[in-house]
Amino acid sequence: MGGALFTLAMIGILIPIVRERRTRRDAVTNGAAAAVIALLTASLFGNVFNGVSGVMFWAAVGLATAGRNYALALEQARRYPVQPGVPLPPAFARHVTAA
Repeated sequence: MGGALFTLAMIGILIPIVRERRTRRDAVTNGAAAAVIALLTASLFGNVFNGVSGVMFWAAVGLATAGRNYALALEQARRYPVQPGVPLPPAFARHVTAA
């Protein structure tokens, strides 16, 4: 039961990283996504979640997720320009992040 839940969690981590196909992502985010995919593929042949490989895996997951959120925040900032001192319309306030 625990193995099935862990496998579903790893698939849940992998799907948003793989589905993100923006060309505006930076090289660090692309490299982190490649490392996540490579280490998950290597996990089919052995345990890569402990030790140094585990640190590399979780760091790559964090970098890929942070890069994805940063690209989304930049896209939202371009879509909804914010002027200092001018309040946002209430309809746009829920879409604009603090980044």
